[in-house]
Amino acid sequence: MKNSIMGHSARLYNCACCKQQVILCSHCDWGNRYCFDGCSKQARKKSLRGAGKRYQNTLKGRLNNAKRQAEHRIRQALAESEPLPAVEKVTHHGSGEGTPSASIGIDEQMSEEHSFGPLYHCHRCGRVVDSYLRPGYLRYSSPLPPDSSPLKHRA
Repeated sequence: MKNSIMGHSARLYNCACCKQQVILCSHCDWGNRYCFDGCSKQARKKSLRGAGKRYQNTLKGRLNNAKRQAEHRIRQALAESEPLPAVEKVTHHGSGEGTPSASIGIDEQMSEEHSFGPLYHCHRCGRVVDSYLRPGYLRYSSPLPPDSSPLKHRA
C-alpha cells in the first residue's frame, strides 16, 4: 500500500474580501466565499447597509422612518418627565471566539516511513486533506448517459 495516509477531498479558493487563500474539505464546503477571519461579517454588514439605503429611498421606507422618528420623540419627551426602568436588550448575533484563522497551514512534519510531502488541513475543522486541491466546486452528475433517460418510452 503506497499511500496509507489518505486525506479528504478539498477546495482551494481566495476569500472574496481579503483575497487570502482558504482550504475547505468537502464536508465543510457549502459554497463558502469568505475566510474565517471575519470577512463574512464585514460583507454581511455592507450588504445590510446597502439594503437599508435602498429601502430608505422608497416611499414605504420614508413613511416608516417618519413614524419611527415621531415615536422616538414621544419617548424622549416622556423620559424627560419621568425616567423609565432600565431594560436589558440582547442583540448578539455572532458565534464564539473559537473560530480558526484561515491562513494556509502546512504540517512540515512528515513521518519517516512516508514521504508524501506537506500535509494540508481544512481551515474550518482541521481535517487532513489531499494534496490535490480543487479550484472549483464538486459537481455531481447522473450515472446514466445523456441519451438513456429512464423517462423515454421504448417502442
